[in-house]
Amino acid sequence: HEYDEAKWFKLAALEGYLRILGEEHNYTLASMTNMGNILAKMDDLRGALTFFQRALTVQERIMGKTHLNTLRTVLNMAVVLQDVDCYDKAEEMYMQGLEGYKASLGKDHKDTKNVARNFGIFLAFKLGDRKKTRAHVKEFPHLLLDKKGDLGADLHAYIERGKIP
Repeated sequence: HEYDEAKWFKLAALEGYLRILGEEHNYTLASMTNMGNILAKMDDLRGALTFFQRALTVQERIMGKTHLNTLRTVLNMAVVLQDVDCYDKAEEMYMQGLEGYKASLGKDHKDTKNVARNFGIFLAFKLGDRKKTRAHVKEFPHLLLDKKGDLGADLHAYIERGKIP
């Protein structure tokens, strides 16, 4: 697999960071999330979740729940949970990430809007949850007004087809 070599280098780095710097150091935490990302790319989703959860536990304790590094880990976990069909937990993580971005950066920040877009896709296409998607679109109307026709057009067409009345 194309990521095998990267996996072993990242694992060696992580072990060194843990031994020398400890688990609370930024390099160690970044290394944990990097391992999670590599494992996710290799389709070892359970392994990825293990590394993300380990990093998240420490990040929440030392950085807080609304620190951007913590929130990135939350969203990485949401994607992997979605991929292993743990939709309730994925939704919870997306919501935690979105609320954290709104608290940290504000509702109108481009990064918050990107998280809202991804959460909207999840609600509409993965869950097919009409009520939640409608409420989400009301909070983030740019999802329907995207000038590039990105999610806006897709979600609008989805609603027009009667999938979300």
